[in-house]
Amino acid sequence: MYRVVVDPNVLISAAIARGNPHRVVDLAASGLVTIVASPLLMEELRMVLARDKFLRWRTREELDRFVADIEQLAELAPNPAKVPSACRDPHDDYLVALLHDTDADALCSGDQDLHDVKHITVWTPAALVKAVLGHP
Repeated sequence: MYRVVVDPNVLISAAIARGNPHRVVDLAASGLVTIVASPLLMEELRMVLARDKFLRWRTREELDRFVADIEQLAELAPNPAKVPSACRDPHDDYLVALLHDTDADALCSGDQDLHDVKHITVWTPAALVKAVLGHP
């Protein structure tokens, strides 16, 4: 089983649409993947999904339930104590630090800035699904 730090943007996509991001959450719900999260990651997810623009896809209750479900599914780790610069976007540095602090197997993201970070494994949602299931 893979332990994976999942970029909040992947989780946001999973909350509002079907597709590979949603399949990543399904893999976690099935016990085939462990989502590694921290309070900071969960807060980012909660704050973004609280925006009214997401109400065109889901109700407030559905979005709140999604966040609560992810919190239950995830292996919650402390926020990284040290967050060194690793990405072009400094807001993503905590994800790399969380990956290192928890010895997770990979980071799941579609963000090219994270894919460009050296010495870490980053999978797109499609690549993670393929790695777990052996097919797209």
